[in-house]
Amino acid sequence: MRRNWLSSMALVVLSTAIVIGAGCEDGYIFPNEAPSNLEITKLSCYVATGEEVPLIGSADDEDGDPLYYSWATNAGTFDPAGGGEMVTWIAPDDPGLAVITLIVTDDIEESRLQTTIEVGAEFPVDIVTNRPRYPAIADSGYVYLLNLQPVVILGGTTFTIMEGVRIVARGTNSGFEVTGRLLIQGTEENPVTMGPDDCEPVGGSWAGIAFVGPAAEGNIAYLQQHAADVGVLVQASAEVVIGNSYLTNNKRHGIEVSDGGTLEVSDCTIWENYTGIYMRNGYMVVEGSSLRYNRKSGIDMSSSIDGYTPTVTHCQVSNNREYGFELSGFVTPEMHYNSLYSNGVVGVGYGVYLGSYVGVDSIRAENNFWGLGYDSEETIPALIWDAHDASSIEAYVDFIPWLSSAPAGLSGP
Repeated sequence: MRRNWLSSMALVVLSTAIVIGAGCEDGYIFPNEAPSNLEITKLSCYVATGEEVPLIGSADDEDGDPLYYSWATNAGTFDPAGGGEMVTWIAPDDPGLAVITLIVTDDIEESRLQTTIEVGAEFPVDIVTNRPRYPAIADSGYVYLLNLQPVVILGGTTFTIMEGVRIVARGTNSGFEVTGRLLIQGTEENPVTMGPDDCEPVGGSWAGIAFVGPAAEGNIAYLQQHAADVGVLVQASAEVVIGNSYLTNNKRHGIEVSDGGTLEVSDCTIWENYTGIYMRNGYMVVEGSSLRYNRKSGIDMSSSIDGYTPTVTHCQVSNNREYGFELSGFVTPEMHYNSLYSNGVVGVGYGVYLGSYVGVDSIRAENNFWGLGYDSEETIPALIWDAHDASSIEAYVDFIPWLSSAPAGLSGP
C-alpha cells in the first residue's frame, strides 16, 4: 500500500509540473521594439508639377531585425511602386501640398513618419526675356517658383505683387532685377513671402530684390523675405520705401542702399543678417524698426564725400554681434531715441563705433538709451569708440542728453 501511495503522489507532481510548464510556455510574450529614429532625406521642399524628387528613408531597430520600407502619399506617385529605402517621388500635375509617409516594419510592428513637399507653378514670365507676362500677380493658393535667372522689370513698366503671394526662388541668381517700378502689396493678415526652395534655408541661396538706376522705384509693404544674398538692394539713384516687413537671415545685408540710392524704412524687423542695413553714399531714413542679432552690425553707414546725412530714430539697434552703429568716411548721421543695448559678443560691445572716420568733429547721438547700468556720463563712453579711444579718429560722439530707459513708444520687437 505504501509503495502505491508514493507512486500515485509522484504521478500527480509530475502531471502538475507538465501542466504548469505548458501553461507558462503558451503565455510567454517575446519582447520587441518597433523601428525607431525614422528619417526622410529629400533634396527640396518645393517643386514644380511633374518634377521628380529622390527620397531616402532610414530607421533603426534595437532588436536587430531586418527592416522593410514602403511609402504612401496623398498626391503623386512613386518609382519603384513597390517601395524600398530609396524611391523617386513624381509630383502630380496639379499644384498643392503633398503629404508623404514613410512606413517601416520589422514584420512585427511598424512605425511611420510624414513629411511634406509643396508643388507649385512656374512664375509667369516670358521664356526668352524673363519679363513678367502680366502687370500683376495675385495669390493663387499655391507657391510660385522662380527659375534660375532673375525676373526682369524694365524701366517704364510697373509690376505688382498682391497680398498673400508666396514666391520660392530656385538658384543663387534667382530673384528680381528692377529698373522700372515694383509694388509689393502685402497686408498684416496676408503678407507676401519670398525665400529659397531649401528645406533648411541658408543665407545666399538666392539673389534677392535689386532696384538699380534712376528710373527704378519700389514700394514694399508687409514682405517676409529671407535667406538671400542681399534682401533688398537700392542702388544707383533708385528710390525705395519699405514698411512693416521682415528681412532676415540674408548672407550679406538685410538692406543695402548705395551709390546715390534713396531708402525709407519704417516698422521693419531686420534680424540675423551679416549687416542689418548697409549704407554707402546713400540717402536714408529709418524709423520705428528693430535691427537685432545681426552677425556684424545693426547699421553700417559710410560715405566717400560730404553730404550724406542719414537719420535713424525710434529703433531697436541691439544684440548685434559687433556694433550697433558702425560709421566710417564722411557720413554725418543723426541717431536719436533709439535703444542701443547689448551689442558685442558678450553684450557690452560698442553701441556706436567710429572706424576709419574722417568726417565732422561731433556725431549726433543724443537722447538714446544705452542699456541698464549705462545711464551716466561716466558709464556710457564705454559703449562708444571715438576720439577718446584712438588718436587716428578726430570725431566725438555727442550722447548728452541720454535716456535712462527705452524711449516711449519704441516700435519693433
